[in-house]
Amino acid sequence: MTPTTHRLLSTRVLLICAALAAIHLLLHTMTVPALTALAPLSPPAYGLVAGVHSFSPFLARRITDTPGTASLTSAFAALFVAVTTPAGVVAVIPLLIAGGTVDCCVRGGRGTSKIVERRYVFAALLAAVLLFAVGLIVFSPEHLTPTS
Repeated sequence: MTPTTHRLLSTRVLLICAALAAIHLLLHTMTVPALTALAPLSPPAYGLVAGVHSFSPFLARRITDTPGTASLTSAFAALFVAVTTPAGVVAVIPLLIAGGTVDCCVRGGRGTSKIVERRYVFAALLAAVLLFAVGLIVFSPEHLTPTS
């Protein structure tokens, strides 16, 4: 029986994740006015703008090529957003969904092979669908139209 080895994340990878989470906080802060305005007007447009929540986790996994970094970046960003914005803990849900989706879809894939590239495309599409579904949950039925 061979011993299992656990690879710790390097300081470089952790710093990249934290930096992307900080950038995410800035993006979140910049999009809050648009999201607030779009929420009652057009849920589909709200869903498109809310897609910003998948940017930093996706980029973290892509840049570092290290399993788990999308979820880690999402967790860092969720912490930053939760303590600095009025949205608080509610913003944690889409962030963790986006990061978890990317890590689950790209799991085991490293490098730039065609299969890995397809996994990234699938991860992006699945994250978009899941984030849109989360957005639908918070809207009342009368708001679920393209325009009000």
